[in-house]
Amino acid sequence: MATQSFRVKLSTLAILEIAGQRVAVRVGTGDVVTLLNGPLDGIRLVDVYWNGKTAQMFTIDLRERADLIQSEVIAAIHQIPGTLPPVA
Repeated sequence: MATQSFRVKLSTLAILEIAGQRVAVRVGTGDVVTLLNGPLDGIRLVDVYWNGKTAQMFTIDLRERADLIQSEVIAAIHQIPGTLPPVA
């Protein structure tokens, strides 16, 4: 699976393990999380890398409260002349 990163557009919940305890924390608007396992189907928890730590987030929160960064980058590349490889 290719690495997918998401920019949070609405603050949402993540779960961190701190000293053996699961703790709910808020991922802020504009924060970037990287999916460590997937896919984003169903309603379940997935591991993400966020703020230098591994956390868990619900798939539905990533789908509904975050934007896939890769798609933004690809769209930007298509707007800049000469950045696409030549067609063989």
